[in-house]
Amino acid sequence: MSARRTGSLLTLATLSVVATLGFARLFNDASWVLPVFLAAVGAHGVGLASRRWPVPLSFAVSAVVMSLLLCAVVAGHTTFYGLPTGSTLSALARAWTAGLDSFRNAVAPTEVTPGLLLISVAGTWVCAAAADWLAFRGDGTLTAILPPFVLYVMGAALGKDGFQLPTTFVFVVAALLFVAASHAANLPSAWFSGRGSPPGLTRLAMGAAPVALLVAAAGLVLGPNLPGAQATPLVELRGTGGGGDTSRITVSPLVDLKARLTSDPAIEVFTVRSPIPAYWRLTALEEFDGRIWSSRGTYRPADDQLPKETGDNALTYKVVQDFRIGPLESFWLPAAYRPGRVDLEGARVNAESLTLLTEKESAEGLIYKVQSEIPRYTPADLAQAGGEPGADMEPYLELPEDFPADVRDLAREKTASAIGPYQQSMALQDFLRNNYTYDEAAPAGHSDDHLRYFLFRSKIGYCEQFAGAFAAMARSLGLPARVAVGFTPGAYDQPLDIFHVTTKEAHAWPEVHINGMGWVAFEPTPGRFEPNPTNYTGTYNPEANPILATTTTTASAEDPAAPTPTTERAPEAEQDPFEQESSASDSGFVRWLAQVGLVVLGVAALLAVPPLLKRQRRVRRRRAGPARARVAGAWSEALDRLREAGAYPAVTLTPLEFAVGGTGSIAADVGSPMTRLARLFTKASYSPGDPSEEEVSQAWEEVETLTRALDTSDSVLGRWRRRLSPATLLQRGAAG
Repeated sequence: MSARRTGSLLTLATLSVVATLGFARLFNDASWVLPVFLAAVGAHGVGLASRRWPVPLSFAVSAVVMSLLLCAVVAGHTTFYGLPTGSTLSALARAWTAGLDSFRNAVAPTEVTPGLLLISVAGTWVCAAAADWLAFRGDGTLTAILPPFVLYVMGAALGKDGFQLPTTFVFVVAALLFVAASHAANLPSAWFSGRGSPPGLTRLAMGAAPVALLVAAAGLVLGPNLPGAQATPLVELRGTGGGGDTSRITVSPLVDLKARLTSDPAIEVFTVRSPIPAYWRLTALEEFDGRIWSSRGTYRPADDQLPKETGDNALTYKVVQDFRIGPLESFWLPAAYRPGRVDLEGARVNAESLTLLTEKESAEGLIYKVQSEIPRYTPADLAQAGGEPGADMEPYLELPEDFPADVRDLAREKTASAIGPYQQSMALQDFLRNNYTYDEAAPAGHSDDHLRYFLFRSKIGYCEQFAGAFAAMARSLGLPARVAVGFTPGAYDQPLDIFHVTTKEAHAWPEVHINGMGWVAFEPTPGRFEPNPTNYTGTYNPEANPILATTTTTASAEDPAAPTPTTERAPEAEQDPFEQESSASDSGFVRWLAQVGLVVLGVAALLAVPPLLKRQRRVRRRRAGPARARVAGAWSEALDRLREAGAYPAVTLTPLEFAVGGTGSIAADVGSPMTRLARLFTKASYSPGDPSEEEVSQAWEEVETLTRALDTSDSVLGRWRRRLSPATLLQRGAAG
């Protein structure tokens, strides 16, 4: 590749990278930068390596490399030495579904979730590959600006307000540099005519003006005025410690709930050692705008003692849990409600919901303890409590102004005979459990439209619909309610005394505030069993639930008033499962090195195949039968070398005409050996007698001279690209 064409490629790759800078306005951290930049540069690298390959093969290789990159950055922990497995494909499918939901529902800036990262990396690769093809195969220099332009407009349209002018300026400059470099390299252009010297500055500016105007319009006008561009975030998390106020924004955890539930196979997201089963709660969502349940709160550093919830603390007992977090893909910290203490550096807490989170970008890999105060109130205790909600409960009663009247009427009808908040909540719970069907295949969503469709038409849903419907109907009755998101207890491993919690245990349930008791969880989802052994929801049934039937319900030894166990606590195992996992993680670096080594060896083996096949073909041609055939083999070998360099013989030219003037820009370097070889080939083809052995040797010496001339006129990268290219191996008759 000439220096000018190299400059054109570098400026186009720079333009693709610059086009992704808008992602900084979509995400709230920089973890997207390396994967997205790798996609932008990698697509052009693959395009360069396969420039002279057949188009289908080039596209296939680009798709394979993009897929391997997506596997590495989105689901690397599921691959087998860098290669995708069944778990990898399931993780990618789950991430794709969650990413589409996030794309529709999230408001920037949002957390870099696997789903959004998958869409960003794949979109960047496709746009960069399209730009590369248009510029260097489609002969459309200025048309090649369109794919990066589309990528830039996406960031401008969906990103938060700010940085439009700097990013627009950088994009325009990068586009102008690419146009100038491409014209200097004599690449075809739809806006410039001729292939002479580069145009003047005025002409260049006039040609690039449409690009500048379009980009400026998109970045400064279109983006900020699109619906949703100025909307408030779904979930905003603020911390007030240390270095002042900080904010972190993410999508609602309900967005990827269905993706977790339907993942196949299930992935273990954490383990917990606990003397009792519980719902491992991540967070609670208190805002409902008719479209989505979300949360907004202030988070302060979690001190030794967490805030106390309003309620009767005498009706609780203390339970200590030990958590080890795996690929949870969130910064929320699971804990049994109500957490009272947490032993983890960098933990934060929201006083209103007692939600715990980590200051890190993800909770993955964290090990911590939580002491929770588990409610032990009975149905009688809850039935006696109640009263009008206080002023502090008003946010938990809010509903959209256009909340469906028929939903409110249905809630009143089903609770008409209930007295007090507990009885009303139980009536709603039993109505949903007994009249609706649980099905994970039901469509996601909990907006007003989804709510009416679920309640009056389909009557089929999963926990998201059951929890959302319960909370909305409870609010319509004047009951403060919110939606909790987390996990059911999981599978209990009695010998090791731990619960294994997987994606299949992802769950959502409603909580109702009852004066004097605090927030009380209910379970309207059929087939789910609230594990509190006091059975105040009427759903605790160990015989009907194999998981709960094998769990302990022993409380902490600190509280003798706690419920008695249903099974005897297992003795301490000789090998601590947490220690086993820690030892395994110590060898992670060695395993990573082995994976990288195998991938490198595999790539090296693939790259060695074309040179080996070409060598075998060259040997066959030199030894192929009579002298006439061996001279013809030398001519075929020379044509292969020229095809690799970009010169193709026209069918209308004789061998000598092609040698003299048909090799294009490389004629000056290879003309002499090709001319001599063409004469030898013509003589061997039309002379009545076979050529001499001396003429055969001379023909193959001309092939070697031609090869050296091509190498001398090309760069090191170009020489290797020609040697590794399989294009001549795939042509009809190439194996002759």
